[in-house]
Amino acid sequence: MAQKWGEGWLRRGLTTITKAPDRSFIFEPGGTQLKVDIVKPDAFDAKTEVNILTTPGRPGSVDKGEREERGVKMTLSTKQKVEKLDMIIKMQIERRN
Repeated sequence: MAQKWGEGWLRRGLTTITKAPDRSFIFEPGGTQLKVDIVKPDAFDAKTEVNILTTPGRPGSVDKGEREERGVKMTLSTKQKVEKLDMIIKMQIERRN
């Protein structure tokens, strides 16, 4: 059965994830930052959005806690359903002053 690949391997940045003009994303642009280049697949969808976590609830309803906004996340998915996926992602720490 073909499955769509999603829910990115790299989820959170503390404050900002910025799309660069090429096939890359910058996590925490500014001082020291993480540059993530999507080398493969050739066609993909990338989405950045607020990361929402659910805090533990009271005993007996641990999944009913408050929802908190904590940073941002990026998700990657293929444009079509696939049975096999070759993915190459290059990550580089860059120091900017």
